[in-house]
Amino acid sequence: MKVSTRKILDSTVSRIKDNPVSKKVSSALSRVTVANIYRFFGLLLIVISVSFYLTWSILFDTWADVGLYDFTVVLLVLGFLTVVLVEEKERQKKLKSH
Repeated sequence: MKVSTRKILDSTVSRIKDNPVSKKVSSALSRVTVANIYRFFGLLLIVISVSFYLTWSILFDTWADVGLYDFTVVLLVLGFLTVVLVEEKERQKKLKSH
């Protein structure tokens, strides 16, 4: 009994397409956009700046250190501006499409 490679490949592809995990993964991957990547990095900068400030201040008991403010404020503002600019770009895109 000889089974063609094409039949095996077609049956494998159909099983993969019907798999619920495969559908969830493809759905999640369809949401990966440039805007979402920028939004992720903006939020990551905000989290890093807040956690760095808290960690450094707790470890070295320097809650009013100007150098610490300089570093964390730059990260915080960059993260905030990244998120705001992504939201504004998406808002403009929606207005343009209507």
